[in-house]
Amino acid sequence: LFNVMTKAIHDAEGLVAPLKKNLPAGRERPFIRFAGTPTCLEPVDLVPGHRDSDYSYNLKGSGSYPSTHAMIGILWADVLAEIYPDKEPQLLERGIRFGESRAVCGFHFESDISAGRMAAQVLFTKLQMNKTFCAELYAAKMNMLKE
Repeated sequence: LFNVMTKAIHDAEGLVAPLKKNLPAGRERPFIRFAGTPTCLEPVDLVPGHRDSDYSYNLKGSGSYPSTHAMIGILWADVLAEIYPDKEPQLLERGIRFGESRAVCGFHFESDISAGRMAAQVLFTKLQMNKTFCAELYAAKMNMLKE
């Protein structure tokens, strides 16, 4: 399952990378456009090392559109719902909330979140047409269900 989800992340990042070019080509993040807007990282970082981790991704210099986190939240929810279809509503709700947290934290505009979700749906549809992905997802499902 970890391998399936890791490959999905790489596909997601490859899909949005051209749109999230380093500034000035990409869209400015809300906390840059509206200086002084509080974020989840400032003024207090409640989780040791979290600020450095997020800043290591160059949040200040990378584009906001679309939200890769929102995309990954929905993509993982879709993958997990294939394994646990009875939990699909809860998984999708959690995937949605994962993306919403990025707007709450001041890292993305709502349209960034929406675009990330749409990109996830397109990518997951494409992945479902890939025989290798389907075989790996099926193997992960069988492995998870036997535990």
